[in-house]
Amino acid sequence: MRVRVSIDGAGRLGRQLLRAITDRREPDYEVVAVRDRAPAHEVARRLLHDSTHGHWDHRVEVVDEHLGLDDHTIRVLHEEHPHWAGADVEIVVRTGADCAGGSAPFDREGARPAHGVRAVLVAGGPDDGADVTVVPGLDEDVYDATRHRVVSASSAEAACAAALLAPLHRGFGVVDALVTAVEGRTAPVADPTDPHLGRDAAVNIVPTGCRVGTEVGALLPDLRDRVDGLVLRVPTADAALVDLTARLAAPVTPGQVRRSLTTAADGPLKGLLTCTREPLVSRDVVGETASCVADLGLVRTRGELVTVVGWYDPEAGHVHRVADLLGIMARTLPGR
Repeated sequence: MRVRVSIDGAGRLGRQLLRAITDRREPDYEVVAVRDRAPAHEVARRLLHDSTHGHWDHRVEVVDEHLGLDDHTIRVLHEEHPHWAGADVEIVVRTGADCAGGSAPFDREGARPAHGVRAVLVAGGPDDGADVTVVPGLDEDVYDATRHRVVSASSAEAACAAALLAPLHRGFGVVDALVTAVEGRTAPVADPTDPHLGRDAAVNIVPTGCRVGTEVGALLPDLRDRVDGLVLRVPTADAALVDLTARLAAPVTPGQVRRSLTTAADGPLKGLLTCTREPLVSRDVVGETASCVADLGLVRTRGELVTVVGWYDPEAGHVHRVADLLGIMARTLPGR
């Protein structure tokens, strides 16, 4: 019997995750419930029609507050604090800002899963309350199902940066690094801590801080406190890149860096990292399921300094890592 999963929040991240899980026909788990403020018919409409990723080629029907996806039925819940046990849910995936109403399947202290939930996957970015942060293909060996009941998926930009840094550090030794992530943003975000985010990103390049250095340090402990960065929000609908500049322990050539990346993409980071020599632009990587596409044609070196560019789709790539992580959690869920 497959593990029963709920997606808490049917915004863009939640919908793209549900699309990915359905398309992949996961053998170890199934989505049985979705929680959102929107009625089921509105969730269904947004599932089927997406301006970035196109029409979804699946049959979607609505009966009362249930979605029929092909031959599978999913309950649509609207309570701010649903009793997940009533839906027989074992793992809840929290999608961050998509969790309208701020539902949290935690106990009164907010520390451990509750309401019948056996594990929580925080998919909407890093979470300081999580037991561990995991990117499948990179550091899944740190996950211990008996101890880690609140698991965080890394942000898309940190996963891309880590996929570039891991082979560089393994091959040459990374002394320190700076990351500039360039991502799309189509609407202003109110944030009193960063006045940049209040500006309209449809007509501006908007610089803002990020936690990519902290996140990379969690994924690659050897590089803790050696990486920092920022994000530039630009007027694109989707797709992004990481511009990574690292200082290595010894001088390198572009050829050495390219070989290090391709070896990792064909070996230990297969599926997480891919490489290309094609002259890509952002639209070319929309729908890309790898977390990083290293652009070998843009590798530059000067002595110990190296610059590498990695492309990624912050929606498609991220939800596929979340789906991978759900599979790991489902296969190792204690007591099954």
